[in-house]
Amino acid sequence: MFFVYLTAACAIFFLFKKYLLFLWSRGVGEFPPGPWPVPVIGNSLQLDRKKPWETFEKWTLHYGKIFSVLLGDKPTIVVSDLQLIKRAFKDDRFTGRPDSIWQVLNMDIDRGIVLSQGEAWKENRKFTLHALRDLGFGTSATQDNIQEEARKLLRLLKKSNASPMECRMPFATAASNVISRVLFGNVFDMEDENLKKFVGCTAENFCASARTGLIGLVPWVQYSPPYRGELQALRNRVTTEITQTQELLDAHRKSFNPETPRDYIDAFLVAQKTVHKKAYRFTDWDLVCNISDIHAASTETTATFLLWAMIYMIRFPMVQRKAQMEIDKVVGPHSAITFADRENLPYVEAVVHEVFRSSNYGPFLLPHATIENADFEGFVLPIGTQVIANAWHVHRDAALWKEPEEFDPERFILPDGQLDKSLLNNVIVFSVGKRVCPGEILARMEILVFLGSILQQFTIRSEQEDVVPSLERVNGLALTPHPYRCRFIPRGPE
Repeated sequence: MFFVYLTAACAIFFLFKKYLLFLWSRGVGEFPPGPWPVPVIGNSLQLDRKKPWETFEKWTLHYGKIFSVLLGDKPTIVVSDLQLIKRAFKDDRFTGRPDSIWQVLNMDIDRGIVLSQGEAWKENRKFTLHALRDLGFGTSATQDNIQEEARKLLRLLKKSNASPMECRMPFATAASNVISRVLFGNVFDMEDENLKKFVGCTAENFCASARTGLIGLVPWVQYSPPYRGELQALRNRVTTEITQTQELLDAHRKSFNPETPRDYIDAFLVAQKTVHKKAYRFTDWDLVCNISDIHAASTETTATFLLWAMIYMIRFPMVQRKAQMEIDKVVGPHSAITFADRENLPYVEAVVHEVFRSSNYGPFLLPHATIENADFEGFVLPIGTQVIANAWHVHRDAALWKEPEEFDPERFILPDGQLDKSLLNNVIVFSVGKRVCPGEILARMEILVFLGSILQQFTIRSEQEDVVPSLERVNGLALTPHPYRCRFIPRGPE
């Protein structure tokens, strides 16, 4: 018992020391100003758990474009200026990742592309980019796959016979199948229950990040009753994903031919046999984590975008109609939309970027951490400082956007009808700098083809003509709309 008390006392002393050091750093001007924290939990409980982006916005307006908070015991700076975010995230010193809930739960899931850092991350990212390129990522082969899944999606929407339907699962399974071809070399039936279970686990884990995020900041709360059940459910979902991925890996090994790699798994198995004495070791667990990262990011980015896009098309029917008219003129009613068509579809591209900006479904870019002491904008950031990029403010910054609260795709259109490409660069949904999303090109291809194909073939209407879906957001790793149903009305000759 003595050692229990001694351990607890040492932990409290350590936390209080970090708390005082944080306050001292602020006091001497080494750290930016910010709201006053309390010992042990810092500023964590001052955040609105349902709408933390609103708390950060309030602090941005009060303390400025760079401010500091103490999240649990993690010294954190929040950057809300576009140019400062780009400057920081292009700097090698800012390429680390802070500890997350996975370290707290000892689940060792920080081995993939998203959460790894240092040499492991560099080696992993380099391999993944080369493997995806060799597999035709972003080429006409990928476009063919996307168009095939778009046709399946359109058939599924048509089966609804213009009756109200929930569309999250169809959107997610379509996106999942595109990346599954790359990862696993095969696709699944959109009605397949295992696919729905896998996609459902991914979506729920994205949402659960809001409910369990405090644990990564204040680990001891995992033992409190409100969190124990949530954590067990999280473990169960992750275990389901891992089991299904491991089954696919085992099946691949039985038919694996190193001379003719078919997909990402095969490319990784080849690397296991040829890479030696690397910091990043290409273990089966690394492969499972990579697949989880790539699949989750690819699926949720596209599915969440499409959910928001349907809402905006319902709420702004004139925008929907104008996008349809452009598609009719450029592509026609029967030809398949391609990613190359985007050059001749400036209004549709403007709609895509305005949905990104206005929905703001990625309010914070994935946090970075300093991997060494760094001077930044006159402040001294010690190694391990967490850095949060406040994309919510960037996408609502009146210095960048005219009437930022309004949904207006026309803001991206120049007087000559072409896209204002300099303004497009102010949308940072795929992050910026050294750790920009490696799947950005795939997501952009999917989004244009899926959204364009839906608008080409259907008019989207709300479940009830006099009731439109809400713009209220559900907190999570990606902000999703509240569940809704809509109708897909087949378009005829006009």
